[in-house]
Amino acid sequence: MWGAPAEICALKVRLLSAVCVLAGQKTTAQIQKEICDDLFVLAEDWDAELLLSIVTRAEGLCTQ
Repeated sequence: MWGAPAEICALKVRLLSAVCVLAGQKTTAQIQKEICDDLFVLAEDWDAELLLSIVTRAEGLCTQ
């Protein structure tokens, strides 16, 4: 993660922050699936456009 380009690193930090918020919320099947999916994404080398859509979805769930 830290060796990635700055834009990717920033998106992954945002995603990790969202995962932490989600983990502190009331657990639902949707939240559990989102956390598992997001942890998978953190380990992958995806481009910024695809990663941004995942980050946006996770951050959206944080505000629900």
